[in-house]
Amino acid sequence: MRLAINMRHLSIALCTLLIGTSPLQAQTTQTSIDSILENTGINKLINASPRLALAALKQSAFAIDEPKVNSQLSGAFSNAFTPEKIKRDISTQLSNRMDQPLADRYLDLLADPTWVKHAKMERASSDPKNAQEMMTFAEALNQQAAPASRMALIERLDSANRTSEFSTQLQLAFFRSVFKAINPVLDADMKIDDEELGKMQDEVQKTISADIKKHVQRSYLYAFRTLKDAELEEYVKLSESNTNRESNQLLTRAIINSIDKAAQRAARTMRSRNN
Repeated sequence: MRLAINMRHLSIALCTLLIGTSPLQAQTTQTSIDSILENTGINKLINASPRLALAALKQSAFAIDEPKVNSQLSGAFSNAFTPEKIKRDISTQLSNRMDQPLADRYLDLLADPTWVKHAKMERASSDPKNAQEMMTFAEALNQQAAPASRMALIERLDSANRTSEFSTQLQLAFFRSVFKAINPVLDADMKIDDEELGKMQDEVQKTISADIKKHVQRSYLYAFRTLKDAELEEYVKLSESNTNRESNQLLTRAIINSIDKAAQRAARTMRSRNN
């Protein structure tokens, strides 16, 4: 029996994240790390991690027909994906890999009035109280597409922030976590090796990436619907800055690695309970 998981509709509130390169110099202070995690909204993601992990596990439950194993998995995930452990792993990696000058520049960027204004608009777009209005807005886009000039800016913003890409990678990380945790208790002929898991992830990515990109773009269009193109371009240029790219590349790695570490903890628990 092969396990199957539908990770299509995990609800994930995200900060803007992207890819770049950062030099390794003096370690960043915990105070700076705490400020970055708070000001980017990553703390919200950290606090949501237990719910997201259990949601991934719940969607796989139909493929695991042993109640005892399901119960053990729930316990292992609850213990492995606590906000405290996820935050600790993220903070440790940032402390080791982000230098203080970059952290200072990034905090300055996060405090820039233009950045603050647009970040506030992004947060408002994901507020549940605006869900109906956003749905109506999305339906209107089905009838009349956004102007090409606006879509070009949205494409640049999504590309710079790698929002769609990160959302996809985060879902894949939770997808992996289930298989990493269940593998220790599978019979030898049922175990899933890294190559097979990679192929499964590729299939999942093909399934979810287009929907994620569409959702991200519509969220951006809704969030910045009252702005003129010139105003939005100011934010796009800030997002395309080296400071933002370098910082978010480190944040992205730290977050994904923290999920993978949590999966390893869950796997160790499952292995110890079934020896």
